[in-house]
Amino acid sequence: MTNNNIQNLIYLINTKDEIEHHFFINYITINSIYFYKFINVIKNNKSILSKIIKMLNINYDFFIQTINVINTTFKINNHKKEYSHEYYLILICQLLNNHNQWISLKFNILANNPNKYHYKSINKQFILYTKKDIFKNTFYNTTINNVSISNNNDLLIDASMIANKLGSENVTVNCEYTKKNCTKLSFIANTDKIILSVTPYKINDKEIDYDKINLIKKQKQKVKQQKKDKLKQIMIENKNLKAKLINKLKCCKKKENTIENITTNKNIEIIKKVIKEKNENIISKKNKIKTSTHDVMMIQTSLNNIKTTFKDIKSVTLTGDLGYLSSKIYKLNNENIQLITPKRKNQIKKNTENERIKLCSRYKIENCFGLLKQYERIMIRKDKKMKTFMSFIYMACTIENNKIINKNKKNQ
Repeated sequence: MTNNNIQNLIYLINTKDEIEHHFFINYITINSIYFYKFINVIKNNKSILSKIIKMLNINYDFFIQTINVINTTFKINNHKKEYSHEYYLILICQLLNNHNQWISLKFNILANNPNKYHYKSINKQFILYTKKDIFKNTFYNTTINNVSISNNNDLLIDASMIANKLGSENVTVNCEYTKKNCTKLSFIANTDKIILSVTPYKINDKEIDYDKINLIKKQKQKVKQQKKDKLKQIMIENKNLKAKLINKLKCCKKKENTIENITTNKNIEIIKKVIKEKNENIISKKNKIKTSTHDVMMIQTSLNNIKTTFKDIKSVTLTGDLGYLSSKIYKLNNENIQLITPKRKNQIKKNTENERIKLCSRYKIENCFGLLKQYERIMIRKDKKMKTFMSFIYMACTIENNKIINKNKKNQ
């Protein structure tokens, strides 16, 4: 009965130009059809498969590119598999925006299965794809042989902070939001808003003694309070004294001020000695804080990750913020690249007119961040390991790049 129901559903799809999501799901639930069995029948039929992928709001170009990479990496075996790669990839794409956790696939009708822990098998398959660098290879394959990308010589660089929830690797302190952690990534993109490279920042460990910091703060507070109390006493005495003794009080005030300075200096020295004795006896608690490297240190590593072949490499330029200002020489494909940044006010050299025009296009890379952070899985990091999190980023970058490339083809 199931095979007959599947064939009837295929006949209905062929008759229609587009399929509605509620119609497809109602038909599956009523006739008790498993989605993985339906895809095993359809995976070789491109017309029906394209309609279903568009129905699920998945980019068809991304879907085909990843499957071609999967078929080349994995060897073909004679034994039949119950679940196809197309089935796994559709459910993985659902996690970008529709689902927040792997357990939530239980409530998805497309992942309907008598096994309770079927979502774990999907997660294991996703981890296997990340080990083989499938999503990474699809990202770079879109940018290597594209003619429109090779003609554009204006590159942009910037960093973005992604809020952390469950990540343990490559986690740093967020400088924008205090008491929050994040993962910092550097992006390079074209002026056409096509992302060419993504690199996570390196992390440095710093040791800080919070006990010493707290003692120094208390010391400063005590000195301030002593000065305030003495000033109040002097003001009260000056009000009570009469006008006849003004000349005498001026002389007395000079003596008192000298005495006060001597006493304050003595008090400070005494406090320092006490603090040193306490620090010798008390074991200081050293805590490590993870901080990211400076933006300048990530320029060359992010340029090395670009795989595109430009026609005129000598005319390629890279623009960035004041954080990327440096006098070093950077290379792309073993050739020097011009770095354009806004100059400071105290510098003798000033930006030329051509440089000012290119600096006005820096906002386009911020638009790229906005397109990527539409996906809930990227807006907040929910993956423990960095490699699995980067695979979702490569997925989103390839989807957005394919959309922009298709728009440019239509406009041409």
